[in-house]
Amino acid sequence: MKNKITGIISLALIAIGLLCSSALAIKNVIMLSGIIQPDPIEGVLQRGQYVEGDLYVHNTNIYRIDHSINLIPTGTERFYVAFDDENDTVYYIRANKKLAEKASDNPMQHIKGKVAKANSDSKQKLSEYGNNYVAEGYNLGYYGEVLFIDTQVFQRSLLNVGAIALLLIAGAILFLSPTGRKPANTFTAVDHILAGVSLAMILIGGIILFYIILFVF
Repeated sequence: MKNKITGIISLALIAIGLLCSSALAIKNVIMLSGIIQPDPIEGVLQRGQYVEGDLYVHNTNIYRIDHSINLIPTGTERFYVAFDDENDTVYYIRANKKLAEKASDNPMQHIKGKVAKANSDSKQKLSEYGNNYVAEGYNLGYYGEVLFIDTQVFQRSLLNVGAIALLLIAGAILFLSPTGRKPANTFTAVDHILAGVSLAMILIGGIILFYIILFVF
């Protein structure tokens, strides 16, 4: 009985964690989908702020981090520098390599994303660049902690919502349907299909969430 209660509590905590993660992801999608107008990119930005605006973007990334697990590539962070020429302000942008391709054709790019704090891997390098730009007479788009505009939040949040939906649906099938309460050796053909589909959904959802956790710093 004690083990059963512990299992129920553990599942409840996992479900709460997934729902909280999903709630944040849904908020990101709403704030960056155009339903609500983000703040303009101007002056000193604040962490967690949703922003949008046109900036002059250099077509090469100033810094990149290649991530891997046991020599297996898991993702790449690319940071770009962008300028607001009207206010002589410098901003950092995290985006995929397509931004460089677009900036090569037209340096003035429309940027939309969420302001995030640089982690230990990127903080020192971006701070060094910031000191150089200040020495050249530019203002920085942050004060104190090093911040950047993450333009990939919208896509990751959509993946997050989809992955959590898969996990919750799979959990409902396994724990709320008769299939989840039967011994495996008594499964019918339908039970085998439901169990197989549920496990596949858990695997896919788990892989997506694992990737997102690795890439959200």
